[in-house]
This record gives sequence, C-alpha cells and structure tokens, in this order.
Amino acid sequence: MRRLFPCFFLCLSIGCAGAAEQPDHAKTPVEHHADELFQRGQTYAERGDSIRAEQYLSLALETGYDEHDVVPLLMQACVASGRLRTALNYAEPYLRTYPDEQALRFLVANLYVALDEPTKAYRELERVLSAVPDHAPSHYLMAVVSWESFDDAGAARQHFQHYLKLEARGPHAAEAALWLREHPDPAVAREFGVLTPATSAPSAGAKVATADPEAASAVPVVPTQAASASAVTSDEEAP
Repeated sequence: MRRLFPCFFLCLSIGCAGAAEQPDHAKTPVEHHADELFQRGQTYAERGDSIRAEQYLSLALETGYDEHDVVPLLMQACVASGRLRTALNYAEPYLRTYPDEQALRFLVANLYVALDEPTKAYRELERVLSAVPDHAPSHYLMAVVSWESFDDAGAARQHFQHYLKLEARGPHAAEAALWLREHPDPAVAREFGVLTPATSAPSAGAKVATADPEAASAVPVVPTQAASASAVTSDEEAP
C-alpha cells in the first residue's frame, strides 16, 4: 500500500498574529536595526533564497524583532531548504512560550512525520486535537500515523471516519474513503459476511466454512498488513 500522506508542511502557513508595531519615531536604534534585518530576510524569502532569508531572520529574532512575525517566516525558509531539524529548533522553544499556537503545533507534527519520528508526531497531534477536537487535517494525519507507523487499524479507522464527517469533500476524502473500504470494521464484516483480503486468502490452519453446517466455522477477519513506505527525508541527517 502506498504511503498516504503528502508533504503537508510545504504548503502550510501559520496564523500567528503579531503585536502592534510602534510608531517609527518611537523606535530605538536597536529596533531600527532589527527592522532592517527583518525586511532583508523577507526580501530574500520572496526571492526564493531561503538560506539568506534564514540568516537575516534569525538575526532579527536575536536583535529583538517580534517573534510572532519572525518564527513563521523562519519555519518557511527552513522547510523550503529542506532543513527540517533546524525548523524544529525554532518552533519548539516558541511552542514552550506559546503552547496554544495549534497551527504551528500541527506543522511540527508534520515535520516529525517527515523525520520518521512518529511517536513525537502522535504526541503533538494529540495535543492539537485536545484543544481543537474538530481539526480535520489532524484527524487525517493521526489516522495515517496510526496505521503506517503503529499498525493500529482501529485508531486509523476512527480518525479517518472523523475526518470524513468533518470534510466529506476535503482534499484527502478519496484516500480516506478508499482506506475504509479496504479495511472494514472486523465486527461489521463478520456480521454481514463481507469478504476482506484477509478472509479471501485464509492462513494455514484456519477453519474454512463448508457445505456441512456442523463442520462450518467462520474464517476470522484480520486486518491486512501494509508495507511501510520509505519516510520523507531532508538534506539534514536525522539524529
């Protein structure tokens, strides 16, 4: 089975509202310097020079520019250049200070998935869904992580179903619906006699129903195992 999830983080934006900017005449020389660094970082980001953008934006952050404005751009610059671990190094301290920034936390979960750290991704998604229970993209990603990393068909089924309730025509609705058709609830399958891949090819030693009612017994329905696809990698070496 092919890997389900796309690279969410490449197209995400983080809605972090910055503080009101002071009038220019009230700024200190240091603030003027931070403004200049931030503007240069923005300019390089717009030009697609993510390495220089990160350099200037990180300097702006160190010089005191509002982190609400800097961190989202820093994250985008790092992701654009494939420096996912560096992006996490900016995001994690920010989340410790602002734990309610759930959009950023969802992005962090995606980064952990891309770095093949599903346990950390799962933990961040749990926190997002605890705060925003109807966040459809988190349900979708939680389903994918549950199935592809932990082989938990029950949890995957629950989150795919929740995703479809929230976004019946969402960007991942077709994939979620296909997975649910291919992996029906075993209890429902037994009740209605649905043949799944597991029942159509019983394992050795399984009792198969025959024409003799006394000898007949149902074949147990067991979710099939999907081969894990290779994880998304970055230019950096995972620890």
